Amino acid sequence: MIRRLKYIVICSVAALFLAGCKDKVVLPEQYAVGEDTLPAIKVVSECVEFSEETNSETEQPFYTYSKPTDDKQVLQEYVEMLQNEYNCSVIDEKGIIQKKAPDFSQDTGTIHLGTASTTGKGSFVLDIEWNGNSCMISPAYRPTLQIKEAPKPKSKTLEEIVQVLEHSTPQDLGLEGKSMTEYSVIPEDGQVFIDGLPAVLLNVYCKKSDKYEGSYIVSPRNKKVYSLKNDTKAAVPLSVQWR
Repeated sequence: MIRRLKYIVICSVAALFLAGCKDKVVLPEQYAVGEDTLPAIKVVSECVEFSEETNSETEQPFYTYSKPTDDKQVLQEYVEMLQNEYNCSVIDEKGIIQKKAPDFSQDTGTIHLGTASTTGKGSFVLDIEWNGNSCMISPAYRPTLQIKEAPKPKSKTLEEIVQVLEHSTPQDLGLEGKSMTEYSVIPEDGQVFIDGLPAVLLNVYCKKSDKYEGSYIVSPRNKKVYSLKNDTKAAVPLSVQWR
């Protein structure tokens, strides 16, 4: 059974003296698998219960830290140090870099920290899992795991942006017709900006009379449609279902 490593958050020096400390134990200075190494979490050795074991399936080590005092700031600082100084990234199980910072305020949690392996193939990963005042850290070499940025969302083509209005209803857009098939949607050249984001300006005409009916701004980035008031040039958001 594969076990993930838990990291314990170590208490402040003052709290350590109050809690009472046991004999000093020998803690690892680094975590290593093959040629890959990362520095170990720094804790007060006299005030931590520690064990080092080997996963029977992967034959890789894992380290368990336990303390009577819970101080997750140490864990947070350790993760930030690996990110800033050792080119590590918080990733998901597929190696996708996570932009959102881990929530260390929770009593339980799991973090995957990864960096490119020194072998030139795959990644070196620390799986960190904490629960209350105990923490387990599991270093592992993942030969097929590639750390990468999350793919950017595919931007809509101009045709797809026009279809946002064509698939709406006249009532959604403040028009009097019964169907959008009665109207032509014509995009203007270039881009406009709304809320600091690029958008497209579209003009709507009645097909029978070629009468101008109104202008609309479609913002693909925030998935919103605005009605452009010609008299005030104000952009009013509409309740249009984004498709």
